[in-house]
Amino acid sequence: MELDDKKPLVGVAHVVLQTDRMAESVHFMRALGMRLLFDGPEISVLEMRGGTHLLLMHSDKVVAGEAPFDLMVDDLHDSHRRLSALGLAPSP
Repeated sequence: MELDDKKPLVGVAHVVLQTDRMAESVHFMRALGMRLLFDGPEISVLEMRGGTHLLLMHSDKVVAGEAPFDLMVDDLHDSHRRLSALGLAPSP
């Protein structure tokens, strides 16, 4: 099978996470490097690379757990150092 080296025709447009702590969640996502587009009490929209938007949706009932996606960065080691310096605990 030959690999296709052309740019894919589709991408992920929106990723949704629920939160019961909107302000703290927005602050955390911005610390990770996302750009805030809209900040509201029930929904906040942050932009990631490639035009993907993270929609934070307010919910009174949130089950804590891992996000259902991984983030991508250019320099893994630099990002790890930067996030650690911010007091966050990125995984190895």
